Amino acid sequence: MASTWPAPSAGLRLADLDARSYQNRTPRASTVEASGHPAAFKQCLEATRQGGTVSVVGIYEQPIDGLDMGMVVVRDLTLCCSVASPNAFEPTLRLMAAGKIQTKPLVTHVLDLAEAPKALEIQPEERIKIHLRPPVDE
Repeated sequence: MASTWPAPSAGLRLADLDARSYQNRTPRASTVEASGHPAAFKQCLEATRQGGTVSVVGIYEQPIDGLDMGMVVVRDLTLCCSVASPNAFEPTLRLMAAGKIQTKPLVTHVLDLAEAPKALEIQPEERIKIHLRPPVDE
């Protein structure tokens, strides 16, 4: 099966990934890369302040060319990576529906989607999972 990156549904344009767009912005304590596009990952590294955290949940089709791990080390960045197995979703949902997996204790915070930046300010030791509620159409 042929693949195109970024996926059309991602709404991602290569022009949006131009690192120069971040030159005049304040570096962030945390960034999240969820597109699986190498340029977006590099941009997250550049947009994260020294000592900050880059969370990576995007799936990459190939190794990232030109990835400067020296810069990651020198800037003391923390990389947090996570992947969910697509084969685990269906059985997990069945177990949740049967009440065999309790998820409520895992959700430590519930915020509106508009409050997402606040979620990044909650210290890791104070949170497990943060649920972001989408806006309700009225």
